[in-house]
Amino acid sequence: MFDFIDQKPILHPSLYIKKKTLPPKMIVTWQGGFLKVLNEVGATEIRRSNSYEIWRIGEISFARIPIGAPFVAQFMEEMKESGVEQFLFIGSCGALSSVKTPLIVPDKALRDEGTSYHYIPSKDEFISVQGCEELCKKLTEMNVPYIKGSVWTTDAVFRETEKAVSMAKEKNCICVDMECSAIMAVAQYAKIKVCQLFFTADRLDGAIWHEGRIFNMKKSAYYNYLKLAIELIS
Repeated sequence: MFDFIDQKPILHPSLYIKKKTLPPKMIVTWQGGFLKVLNEVGATEIRRSNSYEIWRIGEISFARIPIGAPFVAQFMEEMKESGVEQFLFIGSCGALSSVKTPLIVPDKALRDEGTSYHYIPSKDEFISVQGCEELCKKLTEMNVPYIKGSVWTTDAVFRETEKAVSMAKEKNCICVDMECSAIMAVAQYAKIKVCQLFFTADRLDGAIWHEGRIFNMKKSAYYNYLKLAIELIS
């Protein structure tokens, strides 16, 4: 793995973003289902590009972005330059076993993606998840059920093979996503405050994929998760 961690970047968002126009707190998701409930929380669209949309909800902003580690890294750096100081990421994950509650707070992320290695040294296989304990404390105080555990972050959703899943489970990962380890690497590198919350959708713990609710999650669930995210970051 190439190691350019100590090198100054040639291209940086400060070269083309000159004003801080966004609130300091932002909720970010990848799931389009949240768009169905934005009107119910009084959201107003404030920015749209070919890749993402941003709304304002009171004193915070809410963004929907494409999946994948490379994009979330670019997005975080650009949003920091636009005024965002704190992110709460909320999105679906694939469970690697049966779980009693749909909410998961990751505490460590297995780095099976390429982006994080451009931000922090490659010697560590896992990266600690920032904001984990603070998020757990808030959920406990709110009497919201959750479980805490490690997440396997992969670049290749269609290469989640039986052997790969077994490897992740042997390393005590309880779910899989495509961004968490990169998010934490960027946050560590750029000194950005972040936390991450998952809700389970499908299940990958053997040779057969279990669809779960990935294609039919109810509108009420998206509303409840959005309201929770707003309360957690406010």
